[in-house]
Amino acid sequence: MNTKVQQSESIPNLSTNTSSKNLHVRVREEILRDIIASGARPGERFGTETELAQQLNVCRNTVRKAMSQLENEGYISRRRRVGTIVGNKISTLDVSNISNDSQAAHTENQRQRMIVTLPCWDDSTEGFFSSKILRQLVSPEFDPPLSVEIRHANDRLDPLLHRDVIILTINPLPEMILQLKQLSDQGTRIIAAVPRNIFPNMVNICADSRQAVCNAVKHFYAIGHKTVGIINGMQEHFDFRQRLAGYLDAHRELNIPIQPNALLQVTDMEREITPDVVHVSAWVCSYGAAVNKVHEECLKHGLSIPQDVSIVSLDDPIDEGIKTLGKGLSVIRPDFAATAAVVRDCIKNWQDTLRGKVVIIPMEKVERETIAPPKTAGKQS
Repeated sequence: MNTKVQQSESIPNLSTNTSSKNLHVRVREEILRDIIASGARPGERFGTETELAQQLNVCRNTVRKAMSQLENEGYISRRRRVGTIVGNKISTLDVSNISNDSQAAHTENQRQRMIVTLPCWDDSTEGFFSSKILRQLVSPEFDPPLSVEIRHANDRLDPLLHRDVIILTINPLPEMILQLKQLSDQGTRIIAAVPRNIFPNMVNICADSRQAVCNAVKHFYAIGHKTVGIINGMQEHFDFRQRLAGYLDAHRELNIPIQPNALLQVTDMEREITPDVVHVSAWVCSYGAAVNKVHEECLKHGLSIPQDVSIVSLDDPIDEGIKTLGKGLSVIRPDFAATAAVVRDCIKNWQDTLRGKVVIIPMEKVERETIAPPKTAGKQS
């Protein structure tokens, strides 16, 4: 150990005394580290609560709580209309006493800190997916346990938030990509779940939607449907590209030609779709809103689900689907337990060789009430 460190007073290491770190504890460590690294001397001004809150991108209450703790410990004093004054006790410390990598200080009783950024869409599908993953991640069955913090898709992830953390970003927004790339280039461990594209320097977790759609299409044909259609989302998203590929795979394997009215591909320029439910009796809906489109057309033509038209969705809206259709929506969704297990394995056994790679997770089929053999086969082309 460095002699200078041995002779100096040791900084109370909260990370070894608590099972998890609250945000104000990390803010306290960050402020203390910055004071020491800046070379500030006792009696010098360091900054106000407002300035530090803006610098660290946290609320003033968090900074106030952290600084109150530092003041009680004698490292600073706070003076009204002056700001933070460095205390005499600071001269006994050395910056090397504060670890920049909390993993080195981890004990078997500690929690790995993880930030989860949620998707931006205000609907039940992404919320359902995220909540299921989170429930699995915080399960007491996992060891060591995680300390999970939630961030909105629009929240910035500043350096304070990623020193000792793994970031799990669920379907990140395009505007987040540059910041995530900067963080990953700095060495931050980032896991991108169901990303729009495959990102370098991050571990990409993607559902096996290509095989799932292929199997769903083949199942529809196997139970008697003559024409199976797909309503697919915009190709800018990796998942939608995979789903279209799965639809094509099934028809190629079965040697069945694709009918022009069966393949509906949504684009930026053309979002309005009208599925032909009269001649196409089974539909794979790549996203939740497509289910409503099929249902609306069925109502117009006096057709019922699933007696006349069958539906399977790659989104699982749970109650929303039930309210719309009056019955449970059959879905193919990511296996939540498997997804969480992959995330946990990445956390426990991080491998830089997985950066930029795709880790495939299985999907599970949930049979509800929207799939049946067709009764109106004569109407199909």
